[in-house]
Amino acid sequence: MGNFRLLPTEWPDIYREAGEAEGLAFTSPKACTIICRSALEKNGTIETSMLFAPPFTDVNDQGLLGVFDDAQTTRVLNLLEKINENVEVA
Repeated sequence: MGNFRLLPTEWPDIYREAGEAEGLAFTSPKACTIICRSALEKNGTIETSMLFAPPFTDVNDQGLLGVFDDAQTTRVLNLLEKINENVEVA
């Protein structure tokens, strides 16, 4: 599972759904979105500060900032905040 190799140890409940969503990102974006939302609803939201702590800092010491440029990091953080605002945690 390309982009989600750090999930099994830290967030095993999200790992399966993340891989399923990743596989559908280009062939069925709507299904991908539904699976992502479902995973967030079941598992809660992700605080943006988590992207600058382990396991993300295991990939790069700066976390998200070490992987993406400033513009991409801003886009990821804004998107995550919007998702968190729209998720109705069960």
